[in-house]
Order: sequence, then structure tokens, then C-alpha cells
Amino acid sequence: MIAIEYTKKLDSTIKQRNILFLCLIASFVVLILLIIILVTKSRTVILVPSNLQTEMRLSTDGKASKTYIEQFARDIMHTMLNVTPSSIKYASKSILKISSPKLHKTLSHQFAVYEKDVINKNISTYFSLHTITFPTEDNLSVLTEGEMITFIGKDIVSKQNRKYKLRFELNGTKIFLIGFNEVEELSNLQLESITEEQYEEDLRKAKEDDHFIEMEDEL
Repeated sequence: MIAIEYTKKLDSTIKQRNILFLCLIASFVVLILLIIILVTKSRTVILVPSNLQTEMRLSTDGKASKTYIEQFARDIMHTMLNVTPSSIKYASKSILKISSPKLHKTLSHQFAVYEKDVINKNISTYFSLHTITFPTEDNLSVLTEGEMITFIGKDIVSKQNRKYKLRFELNGTKIFLIGFNEVEELSNLQLESITEEQYEEDLRKAKEDDHFIEMEDEL
């Protein structure tokens, strides 16, 4: 009897040991799998610029913080107005990416004229931004002022104070440029919404003026 009870207890102990050993192996396998997942898992790290000292907000109710719009406007001014014959195409593509899709066709036409002018005449421009103001409460309209220096080749041909107006719209949490024009003075870079018919008419008039000038030169 004693031997039988001892044998049963021994078998029970061995079973418990085996179960414990299997649990230990399973835990070890799970731990290895977790380590592999953590090492190979794709992670996203959000980097905050070191010079960001104020809050930047976009809300779905059509409002944006001044600091965000100011940064957006500053980048546009730098990209659009600091151009050379070698950088104008990149500038045009960059502005189109952040412009409202409904204006892409019109802006593409206008940029094509502007690019041709810059490249053919070897024009370079440098704009020094002085002020940015917000005339509307929604912060989606911006007035900027600064000094524009224009070069033809390496020669400075003009140095003028210029004012520009930028208009934006919010679509959800995305912001788009919907207007860019020079204030008070006419400019060859007026990125306001115009129809394709207006664009073609302006282009036809410009060609007629060029033809008239050529006839005068011949006389």
C-alpha cells in the first residue's frame, strides 16, 4: 500500500514538474516573440521644431491660429519670390501642391508665362520680408510687405518696396492657397482666380503688343 501511494505521489510530482517546465518554455517563447515584434515594429516619432514657442492650431470650424498661417505665408513668400531661372520650375510645382485644386489649371497657365519670362530674360528676384498682418478675424487673409530686388543676370535693375495679399481656405484640417496678388501695383505675377478665357484673351493682347513693338522697331 505504501509503495503504491508513493508511486502515485511520484507520478503526480513528475506531472506537475513537466507542466511547470512546459509553462516555462511557453513563457520563454512568448518573451522571444515580443522582443522580435518590438524590435521590428515600425514606429513613428513626431519631431517638434526647437524654435516652436507658440501654439499652432487648425480647427474644423474654419479657423486657424495666426502663428500657423504666418509660418505658412512666410514659406510661400520665400518659395515664390526668391527665384532664379534654375529654381523657378521647382517653385511653381511647390506652390501648386499647396494651392486649391480648383485653381490648378489657371495657376498652371500663369506660372507657365511667369517661368518663360524669368528664364528667357535671365531674371532673378530676392524678397526681404518685413511685416505680416492679418486684416480678417479668421486669419485666412494675410498682408505682407517687404523689399523686392530684381536682377537681370548679375545686374540689379530694380529695388522696390512691395506689398502682397495672400488668401487661404481651410478644407477640414488642410489649408490651401486660393489667392496671391500684389497690392496697389500691377505685377506680372497675379495668382488670382481667373477663367481660362480671360487668360487666353490676356495672352492674345500681349502677343499683339509685342507684334506692334516689333513693327515700330522696323519703321
